[in-house]
Amino acid sequence: MNNERRTAPYWEQEEPVEVSTGRNRLSYYGKARVLQVRGADWINEDGELRSGKAVTIHVNKTIKKSPEAALALARLLRRVADDLERGCSEDDGDAVCAE
Repeated sequence: MNNERRTAPYWEQEEPVEVSTGRNRLSYYGKARVLQVRGADWINEDGELRSGKAVTIHVNKTIKKSPEAALALARLLRRVADDLERGCSEDDGDAVCAE
């Protein structure tokens, strides 16, 4: 018999910081350094609330395996933050927010 203790998965060890946009839900598990982007929740034919499909980014693994991908993600998030700080919105058009 294997007497090794199994560590609980990160989603059972901590509550994520979550933000919902209505179309997507972002969940960040800080201790595990995991970012999940999910589609909107939906109700199935039995009336049960279901989570949208998710893409999970394991930040530490991404940095180790592909520093280029990690840098691209960081640049994207920095650009989004810059746009928000300038007050850009979808209605402004790409020309204003892309500069």
